[in-house]
Amino acid sequence: MKSIKPLEFKKLLEQSANIFDTRSEALYKHNGLPNTKYLSLENIQAGHYPDLPKETPIYLICELGRISGLVGMYLEAEGFSEVYNLEGGLVAYRLEYPA
Repeated sequence: MKSIKPLEFKKLLEQSANIFDTRSEALYKHNGLPNTKYLSLENIQAGHYPDLPKETPIYLICELGRISGLVGMYLEAEGFSEVYNLEGGLVAYRLEYPA
């Protein structure tokens, strides 16, 4: 799994890339970023993966980057080859780009 810096991530948000928020559904609904989709660790653990080609870049976010890192490991184990995790999570992103 590769890391992605907040500046690069900001550009991806503007491009509507395949960005998945892995926090709780309540947090996602409360303050999720635009152009993101929800993907829970529980769904991944149950074998429910995104319906995307395995070579499609997938970008993962959570509050600190830990849960999204776990989701990324599951995706890679399933054969997804282009998995990226936001370095420092949404905390780092919001420090760089406050709302």
